Amino acid sequence: MIHKRQRILGGLMAVWLAGNAAHAADLPPVARVVSFGDSLSDCGTFGFKPTTAPSPAWNQLVAAHFHDDLKPNLIGRMAGVSAADLPSSAPGGLCYAQGGARTATGAPGKPEQFPISGVVQLDHFLAQHGHFDGDQLITVYLGTNDVLIKFFEVNARLAKGDSAALADGQATEVQAAKDVGALVQRMIDHGAKRIAVLNLYDLGNSDFIGAGPALSGLTDTFNAALQTALPHDPAVIPIDTHAFFAGLEPHPEAHGYKHPMNEDACIAPTKLGADCYAGPANWKSPDAGQTYMLIGMVHFTGRTEELVSDYVIGRIEGHK
Repeated sequence: MIHKRQRILGGLMAVWLAGNAAHAADLPPVARVVSFGDSLSDCGTFGFKPTTAPSPAWNQLVAAHFHDDLKPNLIGRMAGVSAADLPSSAPGGLCYAQGGARTATGAPGKPEQFPISGVVQLDHFLAQHGHFDGDQLITVYLGTNDVLIKFFEVNARLAKGDSAALADGQATEVQAAKDVGALVQRMIDHGAKRIAVLNLYDLGNSDFIGAGPALSGLTDTFNAALQTALPHDPAVIPIDTHAFFAGLEPHPEAHGYKHPMNEDACIAPTKLGADCYAGPANWKSPDAGQTYMLIGMVHFTGRTEELVSDYVIGRIEGHK
């Protein structure tokens, strides 16, 4: 069933890319990258990047490819997570992604409390800039936290024999995907001409607590719903992250890794904050940034950041 879904998504992507060629040809070259997302796109909102230091995040590498320097829009402290009491500041970069962000849900009654949702991230961009420009590439990578947070609840309910747990979880992921679709449509309505939207890799193959078939199922549900929810507009560039990791996972050594996807580079991967990512003292080996795929349960090592950025750049270049 999963392979069938991948074939459908791959075919849909091919149709969209072919149909979008004329649209892309009319656009100016990419000069700036604007990024929305969670920790998998975080450029340093909390004083560190969730990757093997000093690696840039994949979206920063994409920006560098286009001769841009992608920096955080805000820097501040997330209660109970950040290792340092960082003063809140607004450096004004175009990386709005924040670790812990969900698509549309934030702290109840406190939408501006870190981490802000993807919806509030876009609110901030529009308040600051008003609209998108034709020379901007927008990246959207959201949904990971919507899946992981719901998975905790679903897993606990399944352990108690609650037969409705999985259906409830699936409904939540469908809504999260619809929220991403609405977010992308709002970007288009405000002038966005190139929007790279990443789906989720199979989180069930990570080292996340309790990872397995239930987590894979919620990931698949989100991805299938996202495929339907995204606007069928030439501005949208779908990035099949799920297929990309499915290609890496069976033969990691072919891509320079020494460890499988479900082995974590961090000595204490469940410890939140900067500790996992700061340097070799926190890693299982000095070369962990190049020999492991993931760190901190679900985040990318430096090597993976590079490979993801190359994959995204290839899809964007193919959009021309």
